[in-house]
Amino acid sequence: MHNARPAFLFALAFAACAYDPPPEASIDIPPDGAFLVGDPLTLRFSEPIDPATLAIRVWPSTRDLEGEIPADESPLLDTCRQADAPCGDADLILAEDGTSAEVVLARSTLGAPGLPLILEVTRDLADLGGAARGIPEYFDVQFSPRREPNTAPVEFDDGVYIIVAEIDDPLPAVITLVTDIKVIPDGSLALAAAEGDEIGDAPKNTRDPAELEVDSTENGFALFAWGFVQQKDGARYIDTDPIEVYLSLGVVLVIHDIRITGTIVHDDELDSDRIDGTVSFSGITLNPGDGEADYPAGNKSFTADRAPDALVPAGTPRVCGNLCGAVSGQCEPPFDFPGVGMCP
Repeated sequence: MHNARPAFLFALAFAACAYDPPPEASIDIPPDGAFLVGDPLTLRFSEPIDPATLAIRVWPSTRDLEGEIPADESPLLDTCRQADAPCGDADLILAEDGTSAEVVLARSTLGAPGLPLILEVTRDLADLGGAARGIPEYFDVQFSPRREPNTAPVEFDDGVYIIVAEIDDPLPAVITLVTDIKVIPDGSLALAAAEGDEIGDAPKNTRDPAELEVDSTENGFALFAWGFVQQKDGARYIDTDPIEVYLSLGVVLVIHDIRITGTIVHDDELDSDRIDGTVSFSGITLNPGDGEADYPAGNKSFTADRAPDALVPAGTPRVCGNLCGAVSGQCEPPFDFPGVGMCP
């Protein structure tokens, strides 16, 4: 009996100090990787949340070299709280059980096709016990129209575009695709891409073709995809079929159903097309076949300029040429790639 009181006090103190983790937020990625115009965005919470703490912002898809929203950037939609919704061009609806919420963006403005966005769930998010997230959560979002036959010939600046997407989970990784894209007048698209590596001290996420080279080692890979360019109301939208990518980063990383969606705009300064888009995937498998672990879907926004012909990295795969280029690792073009009518 002499030691009962100290033990009781210790147990009481331990219980009082037990860690209550804050809620985590995630976003549902559609099975085909693309958000369609008019569809709600579904947020999921790891536990029921306090409705008073749910708030969102919507930002332009602009990030600095560190992947952060620039300090001088202004939100397209400032703080919208669940209690105040709808807020201008957005509505926010919390489920009765507090474990999910739907965000509906006006399809004529924020939810218009082709506009890359960042959806923020603010740091205020807290559970029913008061445990607050303390840091914001950011999700890349872009809406696409549904494919329809084009009524006029589609114009596109064929050539090599540098696509850079940064993945945070399950391992930090920068995916750089040196991508040859060809579009024929009906909108049909074919692309051949190789993994690009930075040269010397260039940033890992550089989009400058002069700072990139095609990975010609055994770890390099090439990928091939078909897609479509939709021309609608004077705008052009790109949408590729899903493909799979295998990466060797000390472990084997398989990224499932990678898909590129976005809008094509003409850059007057460069006098060529540019793609403002999103790379999405349906899931990631780490070390397949050897204690594999599966991770959920995700997406990342990007901006891709057309590389000047003189700066295209040597050994870049070509849709209407050497399909593998300098890639000596994984390169398995589909037997019928690029397809009838794609090349002279």
